[in-house]
Amino acid sequence: MKALEFWNLIDKYLKENNMSLTQLNNELCFRPGYLKVRKDRHKIPSAIKMVKLKNILSDDVLYELITTFCVLPTSLHDIREVDDFILSLEISKEMREKQRMRRKLQRTTD
Repeated sequence: MKALEFWNLIDKYLKENNMSLTQLNNELCFRPGYLKVRKDRHKIPSAIKMVKLKNILSDDVLYELITTFCVLPTSLHDIREVDDFILSLEISKEMREKQRMRRKLQRTTD
């Protein structure tokens, strides 16, 4: 999944719920304008911010985004929070197979 696909999913959620990006930003308690700036720059929010998107995106999407694209936190507390969040996700069998194949390919190229 790329940043554009992520933002398309967010836009779809906003349309379904008749919300604006600013309303979502306020609902998730992000600093003012955070999501708009990220969207304009075609960037995905940090891993800590992804935790708050649990009710919006599926577990598979969140898992893929956090494990592949997100900048992981540096503080120990935040690392533990993200790790606990990843472990709490109920990812599908297909996603697990995809991750296994990705790791297998990485091992063969290393």
